[in-house]
Amino acid sequence: MYLLSDTGSEVEKPHERGVAHFLEHMVFKGSKNYPGNQTMETLEKLGLRIGKQYNASVDDSKTEYRVFIPENNTATLNQVLLLFKDWMCDLQMDDASFKVEQKVVIEEINKRSNTPSPLLTGTILEGHDGLGSIEQINSVTAKTVKDFYKKYYTPEQLSIVINGNVDVKKVSNYIETLFGSIKASPNKITQKYPDITTKTVINGTIKNSKKEKDPLLTIAFKFPDTPINSYSSFKQQIGQILFSNILENRLLQLPNSQIGNSSVNLGSPVKGSKIYNVRLQGDKNVSYKQMLTDFSYVINQANTHGFLQEEIDFFLNRLINSYKRFGDDDFISYHDVKKHFLTGDAPITGKKKLALVQSMKHQFIPKDFEVMLNDFIHYHKTILFDNTSTAFQQDFTNEYILNTLKNYDRIKTEPYTFKEPKGGFDFSQKKKVLEEVIIDIKTPSEIKEKITLGENLYLLKYANGVSVVVNKNQNTSNKIKIVGKHGLDIIPEKDRGLLSNSLKSLNDSFGKYSKKEAYKLLRNLGIYKRVDLSNFNFEFELKGSDDNFDQLIKVFNLLVTEENLPEVEDLQRSISIQQKRKKSSNELDNFFDKAVGKSLATPNNNDTIISKEVAARLLNYNSILKRNLKNSFVYVGGTLPKNVDEMISTYIATITPGEVTIPQTRNNNPLPIAKTLVKEFPWGKKSLSKVNYLFNLQRPKQLTLKDKLITEAISEYGFIQIFNILRKKHGFIYSMGTTGYTTISSNTSSVSLRYIVDSDNLNSSREAAINEIITPMSKGNITKDDVLKMKNILKTNYALNFYDEERVSGDYLNWGLNYGKLFTLDEFQKKIDDISKRDIKRSMKNIINTNKHFILINMPMKK
Repeated sequence: MYLLSDTGSEVEKPHERGVAHFLEHMVFKGSKNYPGNQTMETLEKLGLRIGKQYNASVDDSKTEYRVFIPENNTATLNQVLLLFKDWMCDLQMDDASFKVEQKVVIEEINKRSNTPSPLLTGTILEGHDGLGSIEQINSVTAKTVKDFYKKYYTPEQLSIVINGNVDVKKVSNYIETLFGSIKASPNKITQKYPDITTKTVINGTIKNSKKEKDPLLTIAFKFPDTPINSYSSFKQQIGQILFSNILENRLLQLPNSQIGNSSVNLGSPVKGSKIYNVRLQGDKNVSYKQMLTDFSYVINQANTHGFLQEEIDFFLNRLINSYKRFGDDDFISYHDVKKHFLTGDAPITGKKKLALVQSMKHQFIPKDFEVMLNDFIHYHKTILFDNTSTAFQQDFTNEYILNTLKNYDRIKTEPYTFKEPKGGFDFSQKKKVLEEVIIDIKTPSEIKEKITLGENLYLLKYANGVSVVVNKNQNTSNKIKIVGKHGLDIIPEKDRGLLSNSLKSLNDSFGKYSKKEAYKLLRNLGIYKRVDLSNFNFEFELKGSDDNFDQLIKVFNLLVTEENLPEVEDLQRSISIQQKRKKSSNELDNFFDKAVGKSLATPNNNDTIISKEVAARLLNYNSILKRNLKNSFVYVGGTLPKNVDEMISTYIATITPGEVTIPQTRNNNPLPIAKTLVKEFPWGKKSLSKVNYLFNLQRPKQLTLKDKLITEAISEYGFIQIFNILRKKHGFIYSMGTTGYTTISSNTSSVSLRYIVDSDNLNSSREAAINEIITPMSKGNITKDDVLKMKNILKTNYALNFYDEERVSGDYLNWGLNYGKLFTLDEFQKKIDDISKRDIKRSMKNIINTNKHFILINMPMKK
């Protein structure tokens, strides 16, 4: 659910700098029907967490409020619409909330900086970055914000978008009942955003960015923007795209030019205005005068000799082929709807857009572009350069620049011969002939059991112990993946480091394919490999394109059953590279790994010389991990064929699972904590500190799914407290996060509470965190309302992304391995319902131990 405002920071007058952003903060600080903290209290009770399920943002041309709720939940949807109504016309904005939020906004300015667009130079918006300065925010009054709200938050300047599976008729009727009585504003705003197209601006004080070392001359040709809401306006836009493509290509191919690189792009620096942004990047020894002369040559060449049908047709065909990537899209996206509201552009499907552009073949002729060029020459311009650059000469004055551009026709030119642009992405859409994977004929295994797990999700079980989770959601990518519950723990200790460091050079050759042949085959088929190995987990993944699942599954079978011996030189090189990377890894990461018991791997194998015998040993370990299928799930997802079950039975279920020996003892105990341990580490953020409070509790018994959920609930409560106390009450912090998790291998529950704070507030924030958050949590100080919020947040979090591709192909399978069962969403929700206040209180008191925890602090690096 979205509440959109077409008011962005570029509507602000000089005395209003930063007010659009400030107002976005105040929306959550109380309203007529939800005074004070009730706005956020209500959202939390609905199970929604700021930054995760609800958030807001402001940019140059819009403000967007986002609330993500589970489908088929009419009560929550209606509640959010009630909130939207208050946000539209009934904000409270009391002085106390205003003062606290003023501190928060200033803290945000300290933590991030927006770079003002140089294209706004010479306008009323020059130097405006959207956030405003600390001085400007300190000078903003509550009246300024209220006046801004009253002026810009009116029905005709706001829109509600609901994107998802809803009963459209019911929701429409409810919206009509709720919002129909709101009166339109009597004061219509005729010119909301400044018009930057009516004045030519020249500025020589613009410095290049760090990426741009060579001289840069920018010439932006400015003209009014118009909505794309008819065939003629759509054709006009396509013509503008082709015009910029043609101009860029001619600049890049100019003979004997000292312009090393150039680009011509369409842009919109301010709503209602459009530009052709010409960027001329010169060679080191070039002058701005020569760059301007070269540009004028291209303009006069086109003006004198005209355009070629050949170049027009080439770029139109290239554009058509680029649109073919979206030619099957037959739906209107949220992005299309948002653009319609903000710019007036008609929403259009990818399929319709492709058909429209295809209909324009043979409709564009050279005369069209001669008209465009004539308009282009006479537009007002913004011309930017650096007068401290070696390319600058004293006679490169404003008068010189304007005279050169005005009198471009004095430059003699030769007729243009069209050449296709070099390089670039190939949009030709030529259908590759996919190579057939060579594999022996196999007899499919019989499916023992088929279990429904959710919509488009089911489990296939086979008599040999192979279990395959199938995801038939068409919006997912073609993927086959092994997720195993064992990793380095089943590898002899002396070889763990060798194996973890050699993964890059394993799985490179299989079946009848040499390394070179295998690489060529996978590239032709568009198949990519990924291996992830940790102490108690193993993942092996193959990802393919939408049209090659039959080849993908055959490659998977060969990589698991017929992997060939890796080349010794590759292994040696891979191990050396990984060792260097691990030596230079972050000190904090190493400490954190030890703190949570991740230090099982021993990568110190500096003296090991790889021989064929060692390579064979590593190949065997890799095979053991891939074929440990009785302790794994295989995931299959994507655009799957109708006979996918038969193919799985043929190429996955016929793999004989390996037998592995599980060590009786495991060296994975968390770092023992006798008392609070404070560690400081440097990091590169100027004037900012990152603080992480890490709590571990090792339990004597095997952890359950309920233990996992309770630990996550505790971390969610910690997030609420950090937000309410450190951010809302004290205004200390801008960025924060929490995590609650369980480590099954060591029966450890862990909670991480972290935030980023201005270094000047480090000690004050730590004192407040310990006294007002951590100490009360260690005593189990929670209410029934707190428990309701925690459980609702968990339920919403799981409901919103339970079957997302990345989660279902990763976390979901790991939960099944850890807890002995693949749970459905309903079963998860029931487990959450069964958690009591007593359960949370007892675990919170045990985990949040103020005498035994880590405080990890990233401090700014000193010069």
